Amino acid sequence: ETYKIYDTILEIITNTQMEEPKIFGEIALKKFLHDNKISEKLEKFEFLTTNKFTLFRENQINEIGYELIELNRYFDALKIFELNIIKFPNSANAFDSYAEVCLLIHDTTSAINNYQKALDIDPLYANSEYAKLIINQLKK
Repeated sequence: ETYKIYDTILEIITNTQMEEPKIFGEIALKKFLHDNKISEKLEKFEFLTTNKFTLFRENQINEIGYELIELNRYFDALKIFELNIIKFPNSANAFDSYAEVCLLIHDTTSAINNYQKALDIDPLYANSEYAKLIINQLKK
């Protein structure tokens, strides 16, 4: 029963019909990533990531952002990482990912601020040494 609800929601975002229940949207996520009109669907995606029907975990949302980066869709990735920050405001990794894409679009102020937020949340998170190095280099 729960899968039917999730599949229906995923069908709405991807404009496709699920053949059978899948592990929360693997097919839908891939179609979503390769849709050049992601901005139009962002509101639907935001709904799926920020309310009680949450289908995606932090690492899944992050993965979407990084796949968009690989497609050189930095501003779409920025929006996805922003949603991850909203959904997981206590995640150093979420802020770190947002900072990384800020660097790619040459928004150094936002990069510094978000790396610092990541460090404030967890001074020893996995990418903390790199974040400190980048902050120091950008402040020179």
